[in-house]
Amino acid sequence: MSTVWFPAPIGGKIDNDDFAPSILFAVLYGLLLPLVAYRMLHRRSRTLLLLGSAIFAIERIVVFSLRARQARRESISRGLTTYMQLSFGTGFLGLANDLVNLLRCLLINPTYGSDKWPEAPGARTNDDEVDPTDSSANDTNAESDYQHLYPSEDTLSMKLLQHSMPPPPPGTPDKKKLRDDVRGWCGLCALGFLLGATVTSILASTWFSRGYDNQKRANEVQIFRYVSTGIMLALSGLMTYYGAVWGYTKLPRVNRMGCVVFMVLISLTSIVGVYRLTVMRLRTDSLQVPGPLSTAWAKTAFYVFHIVPEWLFILILFSVNTRRIFGTGPWGDYRGKDETEKQRQKREAKEAKRRQKRMERNKQPQQQVA
Repeated sequence: MSTVWFPAPIGGKIDNDDFAPSILFAVLYGLLLPLVAYRMLHRRSRTLLLLGSAIFAIERIVVFSLRARQARRESISRGLTTYMQLSFGTGFLGLANDLVNLLRCLLINPTYGSDKWPEAPGARTNDDEVDPTDSSANDTNAESDYQHLYPSEDTLSMKLLQHSMPPPPPGTPDKKKLRDDVRGWCGLCALGFLLGATVTSILASTWFSRGYDNQKRANEVQIFRYVSTGIMLALSGLMTYYGAVWGYTKLPRVNRMGCVVFMVLISLTSIVGVYRLTVMRLRTDSLQVPGPLSTAWAKTAFYVFHIVPEWLFILILFSVNTRRIFGTGPWGDYRGKDETEKQRQKREAKEAKRRQKRMERNKQPQQQVA
């Protein structure tokens, strides 16, 4: 029977050398949980677009806890190996896919004119909605205006808020065609991540164990790995161009801080992609003995270029107020097209009810003081 050479598992064979770093990263992700919970629960920062990254952070605690447990055992679990390959193979793709939705909001908001601004996701960034016709809300140069918009924030937050998305000045023209183009392009990117990168990565990971004794299946797993990572890096390059170059230079009202944060985040996921693309060529003929990705240097490279960038991604994403910097509102830009007249009337009625309830809540403390 001929020897089957299948792709070396990313992260190598789990052994005693993995115990300490696994415990370390489980603890590091655990330390991020209060920050993640704060951003997801606080009304001024929560947004559905962070849900996937929040789940990723929790899942990584499970992954490294299992990895630390396996490091103390001599037997090899094929099921755990498959799960690890699935987690490492799709996790960073999910983070990159989340950036598509953030980039969509970042580029969509500047296309709204003053008349259409209430439809923008950035108009719902703050729960205490501000009338776009209020001149104090439109003056973005004075710190006092941001204090008017967000009176509960401290001085440091006031400085950071100058990078958030303010309403457009009165008379700003609407750019519907550009907005439709951005939505279409971001939709194609999201579809590419889902069907092109994520599906092939799932196939490569779930079929991984089938390649142990089947050379044809092992070769297919290798191909799927390359396709998945190649598509991810290609889409990341396009997103980098539109987010950092085109958006930064062609959209005068784009949030510059959002472009910077986006560039940092997409660079971190790209580091993971480049690392994986570099080591994918390596193969092994057994899980029972250390393979080419199980040496000390290979393990160090895995943690430095695969795990650390993912952890930094979560740290940065939840350290900043993503809802404000990217102007996501609670749901992001969920529309496929601009709202109809009926939808506009329905939205305005809901906003009027919310303002009425807010005014009633604000009157109650004043009456108690009186």
